[in-house]
Amino acid sequence: YAAADSQLAEVAFLVREDLQGQGIAGHLLDELRRIAVSNGFKRFYASVLSENKAMLKVFRKYFPGAQVKNKQDEVEIVMHLE
Repeated sequence: YAAADSQLAEVAFLVREDLQGQGIAGHLLDELRRIAVSNGFKRFYASVLSENKAMLKVFRKYFPGAQVKNKQDEVEIVMHLE
């Protein structure tokens, strides 16, 4: 993640194609959340291509109350960490 301000961090990561579908994205997201909270962050922000249904599913699973905004070819997601 990278700090956008003192409470918001943008989160992004990539899982190699041959390793996708094994829960790695969820594990990475959970670890990043744990580290971000320990560093005082309150929210994550992510921008995901709307065609990336698998990653959108991961974000929705781990953050069911996330704010989701559909743009043209992407989805913007704001997730509260606590």
